[in-house]
Amino acid sequence: MSNEEVGQDEKTEAIGQDVKTEVVESNDKAEDYSVPGYRFKELNEKNKALESKVKAMESDAKAKIESEAVEREEFKELYEAAKVERDKFASDAEKYYSIEESRKSRLLESFPENLREKMSKLDSETLEQMKTEFTNKVPQVDNSGGGVSGGKSLEWSKLPPNERKKHFADIMRNKI
Repeated sequence: MSNEEVGQDEKTEAIGQDVKTEVVESNDKAEDYSVPGYRFKELNEKNKALESKVKAMESDAKAKIESEAVEREEFKELYEAAKVERDKFASDAEKYYSIEESRKSRLLESFPENLREKMSKLDSETLEQMKTEFTNKVPQVDNSGGGVSGGKSLEWSKLPPNERKKHFADIMRNKI
């Protein structure tokens, strides 16, 4: 039995050492990937410049193919290429149109029925602006009488002399 226990201990130690070396190796690899910020910025800018060059070359190649087709009078091929490109966007256009129509109908429901027919000709953004203008409450005007005293009626006999001078205009307005 002691031999079996010794055998198990050796196996556990061996596994423990493997795990430790894997951890150390992974730390070494992590240090290899650290890049200073300025270097990353340089590489990122270089990558963006190369991508823009590739896009420019692709557009130049497409323009060259189109111009060669025009020279050879292959209008049918040009038409088919344009039709394929247009069909790519047709489904997106239908989705956008349906979303726009549902938004517009939802906004029109918030207006009175007598105005809906006239407003149905407007786009949804204009309707949205009009809805917010109609729903915003107009601030109420202060009808308190205003003036320096804030609308309170001042009694001449109860005021000290310096206050009488200060509120003279308000006192005279109330007397007239």
